[in-house]
Amino acid sequence: MKKLLEILQNSIFWSYERATWQYDLAVIGIIAFVLLAPARWFNDRPSVAGATDAAAVQFVREDDGVRVYRIEARAITTMKPDPAFERRTHEFLGKNVEELKGASFQVVRMEAARDNEGTVLHYDVHIKR
Repeated sequence: MKKLLEILQNSIFWSYERATWQYDLAVIGIIAFVLLAPARWFNDRPSVAGATDAAAVQFVREDDGVRVYRIEARAITTMKPDPAFERRTHEFLGKNVEELKGASFQVVRMEAARDNEGTVLHYDVHIKR
């Protein structure tokens, strides 16, 4: 029993010298844990879409079947609009606007509203269903 307690104490306090079989076994155990543990055990990812994202979108108007939504710039940040930016905006709207969830729609146009310094305040996104 005393030997078992000594092994446990040495393992917990990492008392084994490098290049010993006990040290190597502990390192293999740690690596196996990191690589084989299910991702759901580590639920520490930042939230991409949450309740605050839904509040960042508001309906502005509808003209001739084209609906305009205003999205705060902080919700979808990028250096410049590109095809991937438009796709990410489409996905963002599909996740955060109730009437667009599961619906088919197309982003027709995106307009960036800027302040005097050129910083983007929000985007007006025109969509067609």
